[in-house]
Amino acid sequence: MNNLQLKTLNLKIYYLKQYLYTLIDKHDLSNAEVIQCSKELDKLIVEYENKKYKSLYK
Repeated sequence: MNNLQLKTLNLKIYYLKQYLYTLIDKHDLSNAEVIQCSKELDKLIVEYENKKYKSLYK
């Protein structure tokens, strides 16, 4: 994975975090949309870390 792809993934994580914070301000933590957004954010973070690790140790 090249540097641009990592930066793009990192930006997606950043904006999804901002969206999650907005959802949390408006809804309870048990809200389905908050939970779904949190799960998606977790997936993106794991994907980013895995790809970052793989790019470092190629």
